Amino acid sequence: MKTMTVMKTMTVLGAGTWGTALAIHLGRLGHCVRLWGRDQHLVADMIAGRRNPTYLPDVPFPESVSLTGSLETALDRSDYVIVAVPSQGLRDVTRALPRLVPVEATIVSALKGL
Repeated sequence: MKTMTVMKTMTVLGAGTWGTALAIHLGRLGHCVRLWGRDQHLVADMIAGRRNPTYLPDVPFPESVSLTGSLETALDRSDYVIVAVPSQGLRDVTRALPRLVPVEATIVSALKGL
């Protein structure tokens, strides 16, 4: 019997090295991924070049990875929300989450640092 793979919509919050690497990996696995970054200039550069020129300049984004600077867009109908922002930025990002994250979404912490 053949099993069907269900693509999940995953949002990665944080477009540094760690968040970018997670988004690329999840995209390569076939998931629909939205990578959110707070730096609008970096997001614009990532959209234009389909890679993160600051943190992983030699690794292109898979087609299944979209980029946005809008939390609302990033979180819309997301199945999983992976929080990969620096620990010092956690408070600012998570303040908006209760009103934006779909109630059925799973939130995964990928934070590092103290």
